[in-house]
Amino acid sequence: MARNKKTFLTKTKRMTNKRKTIAARDKGAIFSKTSGLCHFCGTELIFNAKRGEQGRWNVDHILPFSREGKDCLENYLPICKVCNRLRWNFESGKIRELLRYGIIAHKLVAKKTRVGKEIRDIYNKKIESNKKRRKGDYSESYYR
Repeated sequence: MARNKKTFLTKTKRMTNKRKTIAARDKGAIFSKTSGLCHFCGTELIFNAKRGEQGRWNVDHILPFSREGKDCLENYLPICKVCNRLRWNFESGKIRELLRYGIIAHKLVAKKTRVGKEIRDIYNKKIESNKKRRKGDYSESYYR
């Protein structure tokens, strides 16, 4: 119970702390940290890409804002919009675990095992659900 109360108080405190707006000059410094590549997947980013355009990017918190990460240049890296949506608040250890599960699942799907077919069906249903739920102009490559 004490842990839940602490978690609630931390979340409540964080909800009152808004993220700061990042100045244009700081965005340039963040962008150049990775030479204009997504720090997660390596996709080439376009500095001034507009909403819906290829190469659009976000500023990612290395230590997530929701986990007490600071709004400062040292805690920022550029990330493509696809990776930003997939990453959520996962820490690096959890992302590695998810990738390992994904590799196992990918092999099962490729071998067309019974479990692989079930995974493919669940995956396709999730993608369709996301398409219906999301607003905006997302290309088909966003979902694959």
